[in-house]
Order: sequence, then C-alpha cells, then structure tokens
Amino acid sequence: MVRGRLARLLPRHEQTLPRSVKLHIRMDEILDIKETMKRLKLSYRTVLALIHEGTLPAAMVKGKWRIIGADLIFMLERLKGDRG
Repeated sequence: MVRGRLARLLPRHEQTLPRSVKLHIRMDEILDIKETMKRLKLSYRTVLALIHEGTLPAAMVKGKWRIIGADLIFMLERLKGDRG
C-alpha cells in the first residue's frame, strides 16, 4: 500500500517539527515529479501512484505533472495525522 510506504518516511524522532520544514518546501513552489521524488526520497512509480490514487494532488501541464508545494505539505500533514 502506498500510504504505508510513505508513512515509513517520517521516523518517530522527526515528528516534532513539521515535515515541510525539513524538506524546505515553499507553499508557492511548483514541483515536477523528479523534484518531488528527490524531496520525498521516493521512486518515480510511487509518486505517480500517489498522484493517480488521489493522495497527492497534481495537474498535468504540457504533458508533465506539476505539484504545488502547499498540496505536498498538506498531504504530508494529513498522512502524519493518520499515523497518530
């Protein structure tokens, strides 16, 4: 399950600060899949799966996926909340 793989990215000792601070994501930043992969340390297939299942909001612009930083931060915070 993709959510399980993503959940393992956030070790318990890093849960005190918002994940967005550690990833240096700006709310107004627009990322492509490769940049998102590097920030989340995930594979291309996993990022694409997150997009297709609707967990990570993204838009196709001129044949390339674009992810808004605010959406990425929101997704991480929501998944962090799901973990407890």
